[in-house]
Parts: sequence; C-alpha cells; structure tokens
Amino acid sequence: MSTRATYKIDGVCFYIHYDGYREGAAVYFWNMHHAKDKNPRGGNAEAFLRGNELSEFTKNHTVHGDTEYRYDLTGETLTVWERSGDWGKPKFKKAWSGYWWEFVNAHARMIDGFERLAKLNGRVWTRSQLATKAGKMNAELTEYSAKFPTHIGNINGINADLQRASNALAAYKIEGDAV
Repeated sequence: MSTRATYKIDGVCFYIHYDGYREGAAVYFWNMHHAKDKNPRGGNAEAFLRGNELSEFTKNHTVHGDTEYRYDLTGETLTVWERSGDWGKPKFKKAWSGYWWEFVNAHARMIDGFERLAKLNGRVWTRSQLATKAGKMNAELTEYSAKFPTHIGNINGINADLQRASNALAAYKIEGDAV
C-alpha cells in the first residue's frame, strides 16, 4: 500500500513511500530495534536506516507534500502526526505520543514473529533477546571460571552481569503476565 510517510529520528529525516500507516510504521521501528541489536554503534537514526532498506534521506517533513503520516522520534519519545484537512493545504494533527516501543507493541499486527518489547535495565528487549543474553552470560561464566578459577573479581563481575540479565528476564515475564 502506498501510504507515504516521513520519519524524523533524532534530527535526521527519512522518507518511505510505502506502508506509512501505523501498523506499517511499527514494522519500521521494529526493524530499527533489531538493527540496533545486531550493530549497537550509532543511534536510532543509523539503526533506522540500516534496518529499513526502503528508507531514504529527505530534508524535512514538508518536502514530500503527499505524505499522510509524520513520525517524530526524539530519544525514546515518539509522536505520530496524521494528515487532516484538504490536500491543497495539509494540516497534521497529533494522533499518538509515547515511547516508541509502546507504539510498536500497540500496532504490531503486521510483524512476523512479534514479541512484546519492554524496557528493562535501561534497554529495550524482547523475551528472546533477554533469554539469549542470559544464555551467553551463563556460558561465559562457566568457561571463564574453568579457565581462570583464581580470577575471583572477574568471575564475580560476569556473575553480576548474568544476574542482571536473569532478573530482567524474570521482570519481563512478570510485566508480560500483568499486561
């Protein structure tokens, strides 16, 4: 579907010609999240570009006069603007505002393999990302402890990281049960 939209992310503006309605945009922000998980370098704008091959740079929201949605992501806060009025003099009204991962959770029906996103320990995760992190930390702790049994400080540090990942996974499950 050719629902055009612009995405201003931390001051960098992108245009995508297709699927700019909320459920389509949720896919683009989901892709941003996973691109950042694969390569944490850079910020959300870099991750959005890496995760969405259809995105292209544009000067600002007003360059494309035929857009129906504008998305503004600053830090973690997303504001969604929806076109109203006639096409000759477009006006945009605020349609949604909140954290970007809440937007994805609320509009995720088009995301294959969707898992709810939650912010835990200062980072946004899916359940499987947390489980993978905890598994890697457990394997690292086992390997390091066997290889360097006298390096108690490092072992304790790895164990603390593992405990944080395990606690975040438990918190994710509790939060998910409450939702």
